[in-house]
This record gives sequence, structure tokens and C-alpha cells, in this order.
Amino acid sequence: MLALVINSNGLRRFGPFSIQQVCCKHQRIRFKAPNVPKEKSFVFERKKSSLKKVTPKKESPEFLARKPSDNIWIRSFYPQQSNTLEAAVTKHQEYADPMMLNNMDGLIYADMQLDMKTKKKTKFLANVKSTILYPHQFDSGPPPRCLVLSDKTEDVEKALSAGASFAGGVELITQLKNEVIARSMYDQVLCTPGIFTELMVLRHIFKDKFPHQRKGTLGDDVEAMLHHFLFGVSYESKKLYEDVGSLQVPFGQLNMNKDHLLENFQKLVDKLCQGRSEKLGPFITEIHIIAPPSPEKFQLAAELYVPGFNVAAASEEEEEQPNEEMVEDEEKVTEERNILKS
Repeated sequence: MLALVINSNGLRRFGPFSIQQVCCKHQRIRFKAPNVPKEKSFVFERKKSSLKKVTPKKESPEFLARKPSDNIWIRSFYPQQSNTLEAAVTKHQEYADPMMLNNMDGLIYADMQLDMKTKKKTKFLANVKSTILYPHQFDSGPPPRCLVLSDKTEDVEKALSAGASFAGGVELITQLKNEVIARSMYDQVLCTPGIFTELMVLRHIFKDKFPHQRKGTLGDDVEAMLHHFLFGVSYESKKLYEDVGSLQVPFGQLNMNKDHLLENFQKLVDKLCQGRSEKLGPFITEIHIIAPPSPEKFQLAAELYVPGFNVAAASEEEEEQPNEEMVEDEEKVTEERNILKS
């Protein structure tokens, strides 16, 4: 293929070489950059915390009925033996003897497993959080730091004399707004109804510490509220699964009278079981008595202290036993079918 090209001297030439020169002038050689692998930056992906529902393992009644005939037995051949509260306390007191652990002033705890189910299968109870005042008080550790807000000077003076860390009215609210008193400097917020409307501005600061009548942090009697939180024991449960929770609460010391320990323990159980109907079964399914630093934990016969076990057993028997009216109806239907066949 020939083409006409005018060179720099003005001469016309025909030939294939001129075409190649023109092509070289107008073409641009493009070099591709080498493919360099990028450095992969490690990204930590947090997995979603999914608490799966777990169905408890059902053991045969024959296995549960087994009882060892001696003080020593193989654990795999027998179910875990349950004790009364008095027997569990005596065993822990033997471990806390001065010749062994020397821990007679130590605290004794109730390690409980909670059933968080509700009437609806897809909804479960939230974590339990409250404060209990036992009939027989004991030293459970340092008291909480209480902040008291009231519009009366008399209540402020009573609160400071009763042991409140902070107490005041409108001046204290301005200090809280300006963060002069930080949120980490107090544990409980108590309030009287006269100044409650002015606390709405501090809701974002107080958050879960905001006073409420159900929590017992809103009322007229400042001294009673302070006594409840200063000498009471606070507790909060944790979720193991969606329908199972765990809770550890001290209910006394090892050197206390056993009758006093029983009264404290029974009040704790009654307080926990108040917010759930007995028709759904027992709220506390398992109880173990522990006394750190002892590693021993003794299972308690929960059916002796927790309401709801008898209701659950009765409902199971009703499911197993057929209804008499249903049996009669089925017999009539079979008789009618036999007559029609004949």
C-alpha cells in the first residue's frame, strides 16, 4: 500500500517507508505499570454475640432415683447429691475451721441458675438487678457512694448525717451539669419528688442511675432510702444463654447463726421469684452454696425453698395422663365406625 507524503524539503515521495515514519510519529508507546500486589491490612471483624437457646439434657428417672449407700461413690454412676441449707452450711464451716482455711468471717454465697423464659417462646427476661436489705445484716464490703437530691434543706442535712457522699438541691444540679462531680464519683442517685422535674436535664448523665420509684431511689423518706442502699446488698445477673442466667449473691457470714442464714436466704429467694409467675415453673432452677476461698460447692435441694416446682410437676402429670372426656369421645367414635362397617 502506497501513500503520498510531503517531507521537510517539500518533495513528494511514494513508498512504504514513508507510511512507517508517519505511523511512528503519531503513535505513542504506552507502557503498562507492573502489577504490584497490595499489602493486605489485617481487619479484625468482631463476631456477633449470639446467645443460642440451649435445651437442658433430660436424664432418666431411674438414674435420678439412685442413691449411694456409702460416703464414697463414683460420680458417673450416681446423680449429683442435693443437700439442705443447714447441711451445706455445716460443711462449709468445717472447711473454714481455724485449723484448715481459717475463714469463719468469710461470706457465704448462693450461686443460682435462673430460667429467663416468658409466656412467649421468642421473648426472654432481661438481667435481674436490684438491692436487698436482709433481716439479719452483715458486713458485705464497702458501702455504695450515694448522691441525694432534694429541694428541702432538712432532707439535705439528714442525708449528710446519715452517710451520703453528696447531698444538695439546685446548686448540686448545676455542678452535675458542669461535670464538677463526675459520674464515676457516685454509685446511687436518690431523689425526692419535689426536685424530680428538674432532673430531666441530667438524664443523659445519670443513664441507668436515674432515680425511679420501682428501684427504690425516688421517695419522700430520705433516711429510709439511704439505710436501704447503705446496709443492703446489690446484685445483678448475667446471661449465659438467651433463656438461662446466672447470679451470685452473698446472704451471710459463716460465723452467723444458721437460723439467721436461713431467714436471709429465704428472703433472697422470695424477692427474686416475685417478678415471675409460678405457672411458668420455678424461676431458680439450680442452687449451689459456695464460700470462697474454698473450692467446694454443694448443690441445694431447690424444690424445698423455691416456689414453682410443684406446679411444674403437676403440669407434667396432666400432660402424661389423658383426659377422661377425650377417652370417652374416642370410644364413641370407634363404636360408630364399627357399626357403619357392619
